[in-house]
Amino acid sequence: MKKPLYILLFILSTALTQPAQAQDDTANQGVLSAQEFVQKVGVANQFEMESSELALQRSQREDIKEFARLMITDHGAVGDSLKTAVSGAGLKVEDIPEVLDPKHAAIMTGLKAAAPEEFDQKYVRVQKDGHDEAVELFQSYMSGGDNAVLREFAAATLPTLKQHQDHIHQFTEIALGN
Repeated sequence: MKKPLYILLFILSTALTQPAQAQDDTANQGVLSAQEFVQKVGVANQFEMESSELALQRSQREDIKEFARLMITDHGAVGDSLKTAVSGAGLKVEDIPEVLDPKHAAIMTGLKAAAPEEFDQKYVRVQKDGHDEAVELFQSYMSGGDNAVLREFAAATLPTLKQHQDHIHQFTEIALGN
């Protein structure tokens, strides 16, 4: 008689704790691991550098070229800070991507193929989308990432990304009429 009671108690205790564990698992699903964060940041940073180098060559507007120069300078500094953070986090600096992933490579191909009169608008649009994604990525990792050193890097870098985001939104809304 005692065995069925123990089995029933075990089943009830398991059933009662599983929903709580499922909630915890669901809450953590949106946060990337340290390695995933580094991969995404590395690719995004590389894209900012490459697309802005292209903008210096192809843009017809001085204000966009000025923004591109700012991106190159600031994202060069972000790349250096990322290397320092990765090393401090106990990860391998060599694992930071130096090439674009397929998504960003396709965007670069589209920018390179843009007609001269379309380039500025396309560049601004991809910068807007990229900075919107970056701000979200850094905010998410800062609040729930699994590595304290990388969370500090995210927190330190986020204000610069928000400044870029504000700047590019001004281009989108005012200069390009979108």
